[in-house]
Amino acid sequence: MNDAQLDALVSRLEAQAAAHLHRYRIASGPGAADVPAHAARREARVGLAALALRAETERLDVDARWQVASWTEDLHGGALALPLFRVLHVDAPDHAPTAFAVGRLLLARGNETGRAFLEHAMRADPAAVIPGCALLQAHLANEGRLAEAERYRERAQASRMRVVVVS
Repeated sequence: MNDAQLDALVSRLEAQAAAHLHRYRIASGPGAADVPAHAARREARVGLAALALRAETERLDVDARWQVASWTEDLHGGALALPLFRVLHVDAPDHAPTAFAVGRLLLARGNETGRAFLEHAMRADPAAVIPGCALLQAHLANEGRLAEAERYRERAQASRMRVVVVS
């Protein structure tokens, strides 16, 4: 592989990683790098109000409920959003981004059960593997469980290699 091919490969992997991080909210929110914080907060407030009005006359679908939980997290933090994500996960257990959010928020609280939710999300959606492994690797390393953390680093690396081979 020459330098130009290597540069193209690295650029493609960086773009894929950015898409994964955005989808699974490791960044500080949707489009965080592109949208000023005040504009994102305004969008969240307006969006929540619109969905609250809709919820008065109809049952919100999974995507709308995901957005409510996501915007709640953006505006009010994970403590208020976690119950919303948990209820949504019960109603839509195959919705990988919800399982990921529950796992991410539980791990942030030091709750080891978050690991099972992240594993579920990674099984359900290959796009969750790299960011899920990153969270689990960091969590386990912080806990001093370095051998387990290393397995997640290796798993993420293997997933990156599969993306390269498939792309």
